[in-house]
Amino acid sequence: MGKPLLSRQEGLNALRWARAHPTNARQVSKLRADVTSRATELALSAPEVQRALGGRRHRALGGDLHVESAGGEGIPIPRHGEVAIYDYDRNALVSVIVDLQNASIVRVQEHPGRQPPPSLEEQKEAEELARKDPSVARKLSGKRTTAAVWPAREAFLEGSPAYGRRVVEVFFWTQGRKPAPVGGRVLVDLSRREIVKLDQ
Repeated sequence: MGKPLLSRQEGLNALRWARAHPTNARQVSKLRADVTSRATELALSAPEVQRALGGRRHRALGGDLHVESAGGEGIPIPRHGEVAIYDYDRNALVSVIVDLQNASIVRVQEHPGRQPPPSLEEQKEAEELARKDPSVARKLSGKRTTAAVWPAREAFLEGSPAYGRRVVEVFFWTQGRKPAPVGGRVLVDLSRREIVKLDQ
């Protein structure tokens, strides 16, 4: 049993901050982010999680806190956290439940084929890969653009060259008062770190 990732007092303090005044929401958000970061670090270093990942390429996609009743006071505080890790080589989501008070792993569960929305880090990688593609770069040349990244249906369509992999679609828009689409839809395979050509 290690040092608590979120002490009971921290949890109670956060709730009191939030109830005292809405402007304290920033403090609560910071504590939540800190606890999620601690839970993710614990999960990634835990032997049982390392065994589940087997040395394959993976990435922590994010985490969430589970609010439960805090005994006699009836004040809800987070007791468990869930960390989502994606195994790119097997295309499986690994869910790790962490006990925040005991700093221990409660359960490691694998979900083959489950595709959560892309994390901010994945969105950035997908955009960078798309921009490096010569055909995309030509269409975007000289334009100030921003990108939107979404899960791609091709990951779930049997017969698709992207079936069963971590694939997202990237759309580019011009910046300014009247944004317009430019470059068309770009499919990015994050499992293989490459662009998917639909005519394959």
